[in-house]
Amino acid sequence: MFDTFDVLVPKLLPLPLIDVRQHMSAFGRDERRYLYVGDVRLAWVVPVSVAFEDVRTWAGSSDRANWTALLLRDEANAAATDDIAWAAFLQALRTILAGHQEWRVTCESDCEQYPLHQLSLTADALVALLGSYRDTSHFPIAFWAESQRPT
Repeated sequence: MFDTFDVLVPKLLPLPLIDVRQHMSAFGRDERRYLYVGDVRLAWVVPVSVAFEDVRTWAGSSDRANWTALLLRDEANAAATDDIAWAAFLQALRTILAGHQEWRVTCESDCEQYPLHQLSLTADALVALLGSYRDTSHFPIAFWAESQRPT
């Protein structure tokens, strides 16, 4: 479903039910860190400057190089195969987005093949959009959304 699914936040805040855990491989702990919301593994956590060679293009501004990238593609694709897992994934995503005042989300089903629609959304609206895309098998998916500023 997704070739790209990234959430960028200025700083990952310590929210209730949020836990960042070091990855354990067959050889022990490695440098990868994963974000969990309750029991749901949501994303691989990396600095934006590590995640993207061209920070300005991917993050919308070179000033965001010190932001945190949450790379959700693998977890989203796994969750999208099952209704219960997808609902849990979307709830975990809503928790992260609602807990941060500022964020940017990029989703693409076929990376760099279609123009990205630019959206300004609330956390609830973004989660509803993602739910509708899965429910209707909407393709292509090509957007970036920034947190909607309070009016």
